Amino acid sequence: MKSGLWALTPEPRGLSVPDEILGNFIGKALNYLTKAMKINLLILALVLWVGMEKAGAQTIADSTAPRADRCFTASLYHQHHDFFGKPFSFQGVEAGMTIKRRLLLGLYASFFASRLKAEIDQSLHQVWMGQGGIYGGYVLHPERRFHPGAQLNAGLFSLRAEEASTGLARPDPGTINENGLVLAPQVFGELRLTPWFSLRTGFSYNFYLLFDHPRIRTSDLNRLSFTFSLVFGCHKAKA
Repeated sequence: MKSGLWALTPEPRGLSVPDEILGNFIGKALNYLTKAMKINLLILALVLWVGMEKAGAQTIADSTAPRADRCFTASLYHQHHDFFGKPFSFQGVEAGMTIKRRLLLGLYASFFASRLKAEIDQSLHQVWMGQGGIYGGYVLHPERRFHPGAQLNAGLFSLRAEEASTGLARPDPGTINENGLVLAPQVFGELRLTPWFSLRTGFSYNFYLLFDHPRIRTSDLNRLSFTFSLVFGCHKAKA
């Protein structure tokens, strides 16, 4: 039994000579077209595969090619600060972009890794604090291995203080929740160790503005800070 395109060809038995010749011709033509279509499909598939391979390779090359005008950076930092007259520290992270190797833009977040014990309203409290926002900065002489810069962090902060346990049964301990704005201008120096890693250290002053009617004085928070950072990203000097 015939199958496929051959099933469309006329049966030569019982036909006249011209009909038989015509049937054979149509059958051969359909067979030829079938083979030609298979070859064309194979060629088309090969062309598409080569094109996709080239497009993929070009995309990878474009994504991995170095851009002189911008690159992404991230840093981990430790910020030493005095709160309520006691030395303590933030642990933080920054992630952003360096534009033209000079302009810094990005986001930051920092928090207490543990609780600070401090006296508030003549009672001992355990204090936790976190903050986050945006930052912008400018680097001088980025082509040098050691270069200075300046940065401004601006964001929101949240402070929570719970009255420390005195050993007595107190189901509702005194709790302080404060929120507000923070501005922290900073000057720093950065030492490039490898094309992708550098060390940064600097000084900043933190200005806190509390919302509503705070139970905490801004003088308990506004202090000079010392910051040490590990910076990852593009640090290679221009050739």
